[in-house]
Amino acid sequence: MKTIYLAGPITGLTFQQASHGWRQDVEAWLFKRGLLDKVQLLSPLRGKEYLADQGVLAKQYLNLHPLSSPQGIVRRDYNDVITCDAVLANFFGATKVSLGTAWEMGVAYAHQKPVVAIIEENSCHDHPFITQTASYTFEYMGDSALEALMLLIGVR
Repeated sequence: MKTIYLAGPITGLTFQQASHGWRQDVEAWLFKRGLLDKVQLLSPLRGKEYLADQGVLAKQYLNLHPLSSPQGIVRRDYNDVITCDAVLANFFGATKVSLGTAWEMGVAYAHQKPVVAIIEENSCHDHPFITQTASYTFEYMGDSALEALMLLIGVR
């Protein structure tokens, strides 16, 4: 089974927005194509349902639980990136720079993990350290982006 790490902004969103939304859309896309038995999705929010009643997520959730400690966040996300087969980094709609997602892309690049990045033109993430470390960039999440991701991990 191949694994894909789902990187994207979390700060400034509610748990529901961050954990469902586009991440759930990717799962639905895989389900529709009968690929859920071939691809495992790793969300940085898995196991963090305790954040559901925290409202808009910012620094208030740090240290709420060991998984949300600064060390817990960095260590697990790092491990997920270095052990996955590819990263899907979705910056679509972001209004401020996502340092965590940019860092995850850097880790992926350093460990030669392919990255598909979703970055709108003139986005705050339209920067060489993002665009040039991605294997492919797309302006929106759609069939082309997800098909490219499947090709990168050898799943069709």
